[in-house]
Order: sequence, then structure tokens, then C-alpha cells
Amino acid sequence: MPIAGLSFAKISGTKKKSDPRALKNIKTGVELGKIAKTTARVPENNIPIRIEFTWKAEYEPDVAEIVLIGDLLYFAETKKAEDLLKKADSKAPLPKEVVKEVLDYVLYHCNVQGIGLAKDIGLPSPIRLSGVSFKEAKK
Repeated sequence: MPIAGLSFAKISGTKKKSDPRALKNIKTGVELGKIAKTTARVPENNIPIRIEFTWKAEYEPDVAEIVLIGDLLYFAETKKAEDLLKKADSKAPLPKEVVKEVLDYVLYHCNVQGIGLAKDIGLPSPIRLSGVSFKEAKK
């Protein structure tokens, strides 16, 4: 995986209502932002690329919000990186395999951070967690 790391520039959680019965829905999403060449040590014949992101969990209706803003360091071979930067500059869709890699990485880190922050400020998890269920035995 050509991702060297991820860092958060802003981590915020805002609780607007204290009554948990007001919560009707939790919407989560991630958006990719600016994509630009950067300076970093990467393997030879590779170009480092900085990709900004915003991850958000909205507790509706207007109950709370968690926002994580950051960037990750992506690197690729020179030709692939140049193509990626050209597409980003022209606002053309990025290759699906790059988007998948980046979003998987961002979601993994943001989901964990979001769950922890939700716990710290007294909110339910922003993503559905698995649970235990029992089935009745057939007689």
C-alpha cells in the first residue's frame, strides 16, 4: 500500500443537546480535499502526494457533530503520480483503485478516532458495532 501515514489537523466534537431521546439518526461521511505534490522521503522513483480529507459524523436532528480534518501521505511511481496530479488539477475523477485505497485507510483511522471521541463526550458510536445475538434452539 503506497500510503506512508495519516495525521489529524483538527479533531472536534460538539454536543448541542443533552437529551439522548432527541437523537433520530447518525450520518457519517468522508470527503477528499486538496491533492498536491509535497516533499517527503519516499522510495526512489516515487513522488509524494498529500491528500486532505474531512470525516464527519452528524447526530441528527442537530444533536451533535464530530469532525476530523487531516491529510495523508500517498506515494506512487513517477508516471502514476503525475497522472494522478493531472487528474486532480483538472477535477477529473481519480482512479477507483486509488480512491479505494485512500478511503479505506482514512475510514479505518477516522472510525477508530470517532468512536473514541464519541465515548469521551457521551455520545453513541458514530458507526454500527457488531453485537451478540442468540437464536432459539430448535426442538
